[in-house]
Amino acid sequence: MLLASKVAKKNLIKNFLDADWFNDYSTGGGTMSVDPVNPHKMSFSIISAQGRLIWIPVETGKTYTFSFKSMNCLYRFYKRKVGNHDIAMNMVQDGNVGKPDTFTFTPDESYKGFVTLRLTHSQAGTYTVENLQLEVGNKTAFEPYTLVNPNASVPPVATKQVKKNLIPDLVSFPNTNDRTKLVYQNENRLLMNATALTDYVNIQFPAKKGQLYNFWATELNENARVAIREVKADGTKTFLTNLTQIYMSHSFTTSSSVDKIEIECTVKTIGQCIFDKIQLEEGSKTTFERYQSVNPVATLYPKKNFIPPYSAWRLPTEFTAISDYKVRGNFPAGYVIKEADVYIDLEVGKTYTISGLLTPVMGRIRVGTAENVLVGTIGVLGMDKLTFKATQKRYRVSIDNNMSGSSYSGVIDFENIQLEEGSTKTDFEAYQLTNLRSV
Repeated sequence: MLLASKVAKKNLIKNFLDADWFNDYSTGGGTMSVDPVNPHKMSFSIISAQGRLIWIPVETGKTYTFSFKSMNCLYRFYKRKVGNHDIAMNMVQDGNVGKPDTFTFTPDESYKGFVTLRLTHSQAGTYTVENLQLEVGNKTAFEPYTLVNPNASVPPVATKQVKKNLIPDLVSFPNTNDRTKLVYQNENRLLMNATALTDYVNIQFPAKKGQLYNFWATELNENARVAIREVKADGTKTFLTNLTQIYMSHSFTTSSSVDKIEIECTVKTIGQCIFDKIQLEEGSKTTFERYQSVNPVATLYPKKNFIPPYSAWRLPTEFTAISDYKVRGNFPAGYVIKEADVYIDLEVGKTYTISGLLTPVMGRIRVGTAENVLVGTIGVLGMDKLTFKATQKRYRVSIDNNMSGSSYSGVIDFENIQLEEGSTKTDFEAYQLTNLRSV
């Protein structure tokens, strides 16, 4: 049965313990301390112009009022989602602390369904805010952020999921140092007239741990560069790669500590650059599709065997698929280890058993974590099965010609690999998705 998502009762601003509050992308957010009694009260110590931000969903045509109990810092409201101060999106900017006392606005289509609240100050120091409230209509008495069931007249709506391309339209990228330098020829084609090497536009969105992604662009001119970074929960960023006119695509697997992915469009030299149809997708590279959210499909599970056919594996040139569950490795002479692999998702805490056939038994079937930390092997060491308990969601299964100290040269057939729940090896079954698990 589909249940309706809960909605905010009155106050749209979450308390300061909520993970939706984040540090300014450009300047950081200092150190925050939340009151142990009232989670809607906090103090934060900052250096000049640091800030704490939150994105708040709003509806076109409704009038909203912002108010608070106390505040000795500055606050800013921006149209849309922004990650730092954006003068082009700024709606209110008073140089006096806690001013104006209330702020009222009515969103239109240019808000793209969100406003951003930013708490900041131009000088270093420690600042305190208490009982922030954003509500529909006029100012009323403060109430904590609370979720309630929607009115019975509102039909239940499933939370939508991204269909394929994880990158929203370029026109909706929330963060830039200067929006006046951006010219959108359509939703996914951007011209940036850069006057400094620090000019940029970027966006962050949630990422899956241990997930294979493909990142590519349809068109970049010679001055364009698109950076991709992993972002941890604490805001720490790890650079992965740049797309340029020469290198238009890149595949990668995220780490176990990833929280979000950041996409940033910037320049190699001062001047004009063009970005067109950038795509990030799970799995193998496909054709471009504009970002689209759709209703989710029913959750399907592997009926018994978690190992998909070899058509879903990464198979280097040394491996040839004979059938869905038989692959032949033809390994060259010399100490050269070659491997094929696939990533699978398991349920943390459950026990699993993997088995399979090798002919001859001169290689391995190997299980490792998403970061490739060894869990165990079967094959060359004489084991015909491996049983283990899942301690994380994503695992890597691989096959190779490693003989634990040397490499095998010649042909090995790998056949009927099966990974199943439980500690017992059972008869092989092909990978099949179903609404229900095997019992």
